[in-house]
Amino acid sequence: MMQLYWLPQSVCTTIDHLCRSMLWSQGTRTRQWNLVSWKDVIKPKDYGGLAMRDTRSANTSLLGKLIWDLMHHPDKPWVSLLTHKYLHSSPLLNYVVPPGASQVWRSIHKALSVLRSGYGPCLGDGNSSFLYNNWTGTGSLCHVVPYVDIHDSHLKVSDLWLDNTWNLSMLYTSLPAPLCAQLTTISIPAHPVGADTISWYGSNNGIYTAASGYRWCLVL
Repeated sequence: MMQLYWLPQSVCTTIDHLCRSMLWSQGTRTRQWNLVSWKDVIKPKDYGGLAMRDTRSANTSLLGKLIWDLMHHPDKPWVSLLTHKYLHSSPLLNYVVPPGASQVWRSIHKALSVLRSGYGPCLGDGNSSFLYNNWTGTGSLCHVVPYVDIHDSHLKVSDLWLDNTWNLSMLYTSLPAPLCAQLTTISIPAHPVGADTISWYGSNNGIYTAASGYRWCLVL
């Protein structure tokens, strides 16, 4: 259930309370003294904790696997179903849940609200269309400009990355200042491998796992 639904906070609190009782209680009639704070107990052992699971963080990290599949495994039947029903061509990272959405879909987006800062563009060969492909993960740039100048319609991401910096002055299309500032935080590696994609910042290889998602939740 934890990997499909966002648990009510009361349930998470109850589970955490039971875990604390199991850890510190010496008997059913013995008063419990919490020798270490719960925040320290749930830390990984290599950070000085006891590696007890925080229920809300565990719940969120498991739902994060569904988020990753939605972004990277469109061939899975359930991903295809939910994409067709809710997303259509909208970017997942900027999607607003409509009224009447299923509990699973609402749960996914509650987890996404926690994990969202961990996802971002990972540029590879730069062959994505600069204006028409969703290479940033937040939607095609053509949707945030008043119009696209015909001179820019063919440009790829790599066409605007010269000498290890963005050359946005090459564009005939006017980009909003906040967008320009956002783009300056993204770079193409010197030796790109593979296609442009969305990466997970919480792991060294850029691939989401429940373990890396859990650690991400603990430091928020």
